[in-house]
Amino acid sequence: MKSAGVREIILDRCLRERKGYSINELLDKVNMELEFNNLRQVTSGNTIRNDLTNISNRWNKAIDEFKRGHATCYRYRDPSFSIFKGEFSLSEIKVLHSVLLNTKFMDLYQGCSLFQELFNKMEGQVYPNAYEQPILLYENIPDERVQQHFERLYDCIRRKLPISIVCERKNGSPAKGIVHPYFLRQKNWQWHLLGLDDQLRKPLCIPVQNIRKIECAEDVPFIPNTTFSAGDYYETLRKNME
Repeated sequence: MKSAGVREIILDRCLRERKGYSINELLDKVNMELEFNNLRQVTSGNTIRNDLTNISNRWNKAIDEFKRGHATCYRYRDPSFSIFKGEFSLSEIKVLHSVLLNTKFMDLYQGCSLFQELFNKMEGQVYPNAYEQPILLYENIPDERVQQHFERLYDCIRRKLPISIVCERKNGSPAKGIVHPYFLRQKNWQWHLLGLDDQLRKPLCIPVQNIRKIECAEDVPFIPNTTFSAGDYYETLRKNME
């Protein structure tokens, strides 16, 4: 990982914070990360100033300067902006997953080391929100059988949209209802949609391969998941069904 890339990641994180940082504070933050990655540390504040100018010019985003005591501090004018902020589509997840796994197993030692380095870099660049739950709980990428509805479900979860869904029961008869989708979970090679039944207000688990039709539920306000974490949602659901 090159020094310039590390500097951009750390500066971007700091500029998102409303309290702002002075040049010396940014220099310290950057050097801590450079030292951790065994890279040459920055010795001049002018390097940081040039980085800030490059970020502002390249992405055409204003970086505000303001006084805090005797120090001049810096932060993004738009607190929601990030040069690395982005979301992966399903196709991008599949490509990244395959590339990282191939990298990991091409060499049992160097491959694992490079895998971890790439994973850490991607994690820093995507800048995940620590307060957001993941959407996918998986071991393997969905196969062709479930992809007919998978991308639509993923998009509805990401956008927090309730869905009107038609599923096939075990006896073959159709079942229709409104679901507030929260997670897509893989268990024993099968994918399931985990969410909340709008009518009964109870957690539910639907095999994706049993879904026959999905539509956005218009005029239905989304009920967010504020009760269960991604880790215990399925276990709580399973206990409620026993």
